[in-house]
Amino acid sequence: MSSLNRNKEIKIGISKFSIGFDFIIVIVILGIAFYSYFGNYNIKVSIFLIIIGSLNLIYYLRKFFDTETKIMINSRGINLEGKFISWDEVEEVNVERLSSDLIHSEYLNIVTKNNDFFDFEITDLKITANKLLKTIEFYRK
Repeated sequence: MSSLNRNKEIKIGISKFSIGFDFIIVIVILGIAFYSYFGNYNIKVSIFLIIIGSLNLIYYLRKFFDTETKIMINSRGINLEGKFISWDEVEEVNVERLSSDLIHSEYLNIVTKNNDFFDFEITDLKITANKLLKTIEFYRK
């Protein structure tokens, strides 16, 4: 943490690499769906895959081109997509990891002294959960 400066703001956005990988998987699924459709294999399954693949393609394209700052951290507090929380208000900060066989998600949980609860997904951000927690700890001092 010696490279951090408490006078500097840390801005965190979406990781293009992780979104790009998901995007490639969607393209492969669409390719298989179109191949199956034009090869007259299983038309109903092909149409279903084309619809699901197209919806996912739109979802990942929107995320890929999203350049907004999702989390901003400075010596005064933390800003989660426009909601500012002062360090004086923060009671507890932790990361919750949810996993199943195929899906892995991480959420930043912040509890304030007024018992307000903020739950913010950090899975696709340009920072690891551990580094985010260390950064928050550094700025909360």
